[in-house]
Amino acid sequence: MLRVTSLACLLLLGCASAGKATTGDDGGDDTPVDGSPLVDTPPPIDAAPAMVTLSQTSQTTIGPSSSVTCGNSTTTSENSWYRVFKLSDSGITSDLTLSTISFGVQEAVGTPTVDIKVGTYAGVASTTSIDPSMITPIATATATVADATATTTRLDTVPLAATIPAGSQLVVEIHLASQTNKIFYIGGNASAETHVSYLRAPACITDGTVKTPAALGFATSAIVIIATGTHQP
Repeated sequence: MLRVTSLACLLLLGCASAGKATTGDDGGDDTPVDGSPLVDTPPPIDAAPAMVTLSQTSQTTIGPSSSVTCGNSTTTSENSWYRVFKLSDSGITSDLTLSTISFGVQEAVGTPTVDIKVGTYAGVASTTSIDPSMITPIATATATVADATATTTRLDTVPLAATIPAGSQLVVEIHLASQTNKIFYIGGNASAETHVSYLRAPACITDGTVKTPAALGFATSAIVIIATGTHQP
């Protein structure tokens, strides 16, 4: 604050203009009264968005016989495979802007189509199951899966733009509707996991629940589902 130290200063010199404290009487010296130089403070610059890859398997290589799928040798029944990613577990404290979803392909016949769905999960993702009624959908993409055999396993990556709110749990679902004369076995491996995957298959899990591969007797099947995007650090 400008402080007038004498009446003479006020009457004869006019002192400094309001809002600027100086020691000079003619504008030639704009040094503040405390002696520090005047510095224009630039506005803060936001950090660039950080890339992030969310994966719960220690390896992404797809094994030849690590799928858990409901179907037979000619037709795959309806299946949904899930992974739930708690954003805070990956140090994400702002909104996550998704760009792609990747999933393993062990086998495919007849170019089946799958839906890739993302949303938030309001429940607790336990070591045995999740509750689909607690999923809030956000976005969906559809992909055609090229044929593959157990010797040509791979990862497929699908663009999917969505914003996942800060503090939430991202749920990714790879959904396959029943398709006659078409086969799809999602890809997995026997690697270590930081969290489990889940399967819903009404024709095989008749109580309507969503279970882990281990709960279905496939303890070494880690389904590979990966989400990539950016967030503000």
